Amino acid sequence: MVMLVDERTIIASAVVVALIAVAIATLAGLHIRSRALARVAEAKAQSANEQVSRLRTTLDNQQLADAIAAEAHDTLAHSLSLLALNASALQAESRKLKAEAEQLGNANVAGMAGKIAGTTEDIRRQASGALDEAHSVIDMLRHPEDARLQLAANDAEASLTRDSLLQLIGDARAANMRIDTWIDVQQLGQLDESIGVIAYHVVQEGLTNVRRHAPGAPVSLQVDANPPQGVHVHVSNPTMPQSPSHMADTRKGAGLPGLAKRIQQAGGTCQYGFDQHNVFHLDVRLPWVG
Repeated sequence: MVMLVDERTIIASAVVVALIAVAIATLAGLHIRSRALARVAEAKAQSANEQVSRLRTTLDNQQLADAIAAEAHDTLAHSLSLLALNASALQAESRKLKAEAEQLGNANVAGMAGKIAGTTEDIRRQASGALDEAHSVIDMLRHPEDARLQLAANDAEASLTRDSLLQLIGDARAANMRIDTWIDVQQLGQLDESIGVIAYHVVQEGLTNVRRHAPGAPVSLQVDANPPQGVHVHVSNPTMPQSPSHMADTRKGAGLPGLAKRIQQAGGTCQYGFDQHNVFHLDVRLPWVG
């Protein structure tokens, strides 16, 4: 074969072709990479827009809930307070009338006045209970995080297990609560179902009370459970200086008295209150079998 070109021309042509191929491949890679980056940036922008939309919706919903809570406090709670006050006044007048009728020897009037006093006492007690329930609903509207914990714990299927206990603690920490825990539980699968439900509510109620009445305070949670000793739950927290929004609500919590009654009916003990260092304690002991 006769070479039509010399070797240098062949080498130069090969180098040029190789450079052109590399340039084409580089440009194609850069184009593909830029398209991928554009898709990633578009996805991030869409995600950010969705998050902003969710936050705006949450803010609007919370503002609406605050407005409803304020309206309920100004109307419903005020009306129930007046009802309880008027019932107390009527009860006092009926008792006064009864005493005067007894002094005059009028048994019929005294009997009727006694019945009126008893009825007004029932009205006053029912109005006070309705007022506490109204305050609970208003608190749920103003504090949706507490409402979620409370509603989750009110589930009839909720019972004290390792998973449910860790879930409660995790939810509380996700809501910016500072919790120190001491957990020593054994054989929870053998725990009486009714006792497990009550114990779960004890832990939930203790954490909810801290969030409601001492927001920002550190919490100490101790849970011990084993067949010989039963279930022991202790929640403690120092009180925090109340902000103006919390100083307006100084009523006693309605959750602990009802919970204490359930604990006593199950054969357990429930003690709560402040010590000499102004630290609030909730101490509950439950038997292993109800």
